[in-house]
Amino acid sequence: METALLILITFLAAGVIKGATGMGLPIFSLAILALRMPMESAMAIIALPSLVTNLWQALAGGYLRTLLRKLWPFLTLAMIMTWLAIAARGAIDSALLLRLLGVLLCVHALITLTAPHWRVAERYIPWLNPLMGALTGAATGLAGAAIFPSAPYLQAMGLGKEAFVQALALLFGLLAIVMGAALTAHNYMGRELAILSVWAVPPALIGLALGGKIRARLSEQRFRQAVLGMLLILGANLLLRSA
Repeated sequence: METALLILITFLAAGVIKGATGMGLPIFSLAILALRMPMESAMAIIALPSLVTNLWQALAGGYLRTLLRKLWPFLTLAMIMTWLAIAARGAIDSALLLRLLGVLLCVHALITLTAPHWRVAERYIPWLNPLMGALTGAATGLAGAAIFPSAPYLQAMGLGKEAFVQALALLFGLLAIVMGAALTAHNYMGRELAILSVWAVPPALIGLALGGKIRARLSEQRFRQAVLGMLLILGANLLLRSA
């Protein structure tokens, strides 16, 4: 009962964040759940709500073909490395993986808050795509953090706001499929966790709708800064717990 309530509250809040900012559901929910359960369990629970909430964003925008043509090496390497990294989790100390999640949370929050104006020249994209895809996949499989380095990299490519949100949704949706399949194949996703993952979908969708209304009323920039500040605190807390 306590776990079910935790999931309900966590995914409602994570859905609000995603609805208001276009991102943040997996990383926020993972940061909360990892405080109360093994990371593998948290990643398994996140898989389905992440897939469902990202699917409509990935398919609804008008940039899908353009993004697939531009990003297919990035997406492909991210999926491959996610699977390989999950396969390697059993050989790595869980405290180290928790520490990695804390570091990625802090780095992502600090980079986004300071908002450096990086721009990737078009000529570098063909070799950066597979490199950044591999790093994103490794971070996803080991720490469940698909947001870094993917978000800063896609932003540096100069994608417009809508294309950027759709690109992240496409990435997160694909990685949610791979993550769910890999966790199942490597015996991390049992029947109980699968049920909890299904249970997490309704509050995530309700939060998504509420977040959309918040975005229409509040400053998206200030809301995002508050969320990033929260992620920074959660990341620091994870680092302290895993020390």
